[in-house]
Amino acid sequence: MFEGQLNDLLIELSENTFFKNQISGNKSDSEYKKSRFYQEMQDVEYVLRFFTLRLYWNNFKYFNNNMQNAMNQFMDENKNNTNGFSENFNNTMEVVQAIWGPKSFKRIDGTNKIILGIYDAQTVAISLLIDEGLKDKLIANAEYISVKFDSTYRKDTIFQESMRQFTSNSSNIEYRISTMMDLMRECL
Repeated sequence: MFEGQLNDLLIELSENTFFKNQISGNKSDSEYKKSRFYQEMQDVEYVLRFFTLRLYWNNFKYFNNNMQNAMNQFMDENKNNTNGFSENFNNTMEVVQAIWGPKSFKRIDGTNKIILGIYDAQTVAISLLIDEGLKDKLIANAEYISVKFDSTYRKDTIFQESMRQFTSNSSNIEYRISTMMDLMRECL
């Protein structure tokens, strides 16, 4: 539907080694490519969701809680504009890996399933803080951020619910990303 440079880049970025390992549950390449997740290009959709929320996270209410409309608009507006996208996604994955490693995008109880709202909060917040020049500080404070996230997740039921329920609800999106940014800033 949206052919162009961005579409090609989204497919390429979905092959980021860390990202792919996390969303595939560390399945072998051949096993992963047989999965419904891969066949339906949900991995590519996760990458698109990252960029869409990165741009619209605090104005998502204008999309009436409709993620598909927001992603379509993002694709339409950026189909031939990929300046900095690759670097931003790869830097974000590098920092996420440094902070949470194999626990990235997952609940703190050890469940192996990827939680979309946690993915949103971790990736978008980190990406925005990287834009502020804080990449090195985030990595340097990785352990503290991880502990603070676990603590906040346990104590703040609204934060927890914003990541687990109604993941395309504008107030949940704004709450989980702003809370994640705040807790990371406290650690720097």
